[in-house]
Amino acid sequence: MFVKAIEVLQKAATKWGNEFLQEEESRDNPFVFDHEEVLGTANDYLTTYIEEEIQKVMHDQQTLIFTNSQHMPFAREDQQKDRHLEELMQYIERITEEPLTVYEKAYLTYIFYNDVEESIMNGVFYRTLFKSTSYGQWDMYLFLHKLEVILQQGQEIVFTDLQELYAAYTFKKIW
Repeated sequence: MFVKAIEVLQKAATKWGNEFLQEEESRDNPFVFDHEEVLGTANDYLTTYIEEEIQKVMHDQQTLIFTNSQHMPFAREDQQKDRHLEELMQYIERITEEPLTVYEKAYLTYIFYNDVEESIMNGVFYRTLFKSTSYGQWDMYLFLHKLEVILQQGQEIVFTDLQELYAAYTFKKIW
């Protein structure tokens, strides 16, 4: 009975981990094929943007806000997101030499505020916390679950403090 309960919990944690860690594939999206030039240009800009934002988080130039969400446990505090989105659209229009359609602007806005933010947070976690240890998805789920004990929803934390909590967790010092 106990073994079955553990198997059920492990399946749920694995499913959660796969959803949290997996990037969406764009094979079935007709927008990708119709607007390939726009998305290629956006990809060039966003690759650099994501790298810069990951460095800002890792060097405590931005704080993290604990959301207590399984999908996205932390959000970044960045007051300049609107300016960055506007720069992205201007960059695309300058490179493609055509104005963006309303549909393209809406799609890029959605990508910027959702997928890009998720990529930034996943990149931060992978490069520093979970890459350095042999912990799997189950341990990551347990770590994020343990953070609920320490952090309240909406509480801000800098990334170096989060790294210290993770180091303490991996050495079983605080749990």
